[in-house]
Amino acid sequence: MLPAACQIDLLRLLRPPYQCFDRSIGVIPEPGSVIVATCDGDSVKPVEALARFLAAFRWCAPALVVDSSVHHGADFLSATRQVRGQLAVLERNRPHDVTPVEVIHAIRHRPPPDVQLLAQYVARASGNLALLSDLVAVLDTSGYSQAQSRPASTLRLHLRRVGRFSPIDWRRVGMLASLARVPDQSCESLSAAAGVEARTFRRWVRDMLHYGPQEFRAVATWEGILERAIGISQSTG
Repeated sequence: MLPAACQIDLLRLLRPPYQCFDRSIGVIPEPGSVIVATCDGDSVKPVEALARFLAAFRWCAPALVVDSSVHHGADFLSATRQVRGQLAVLERNRPHDVTPVEVIHAIRHRPPPDVQLLAQYVARASGNLALLSDLVAVLDTSGYSQAQSRPASTLRLHLRRVGRFSPIDWRRVGMLASLARVPDQSCESLSAAAGVEARTFRRWVRDMLHYGPQEFRAVATWEGILERAIGISQSTG
């Protein structure tokens, strides 16, 4: 259930396929959801509510819509730094008129998550902060240099504390998470970006996420992909 301390009237929820805003009272958002705080003025209350929501539902991507005509002071900027995750900020003359399409566009156009951000998410979500350096090594999609410097058996043993996925599985998850932000791409285009054949890419999506290609393309957030992968890795099925 949603924490009572979270002021839901200050927040709106976008859930796949992101067609309309929900207030989400009493609803646990699924991975891939986006939580939106809207600020008419310089009040920090919406930002504080956003931070509390994310403390309960880490897998939601955060978006903040602010009034472009308002100068935001030090207290407001300090409050935004308390928001965990990769915040998308939208400036509008009329913040409450922002559309789901605009929010998802901002979410998808956040900077690509670096390996440190991905590893920190998995480490925190699984309660294994001691595995951060191991996760950095295996989630690095730029190459195998870090992973190759560690014995494969040691990496496999350590990562069993997260779930049943192997080091190579987690590297594939890292690739899938980095591609989740790419909008309106065919499976062929996504597989080319991953450097594999389309059938291989489809297998990754099926094995790592239990998704079909269309379901994968519908998710706009890397947080949703990682959360889904963690759940699959910890399942017994």
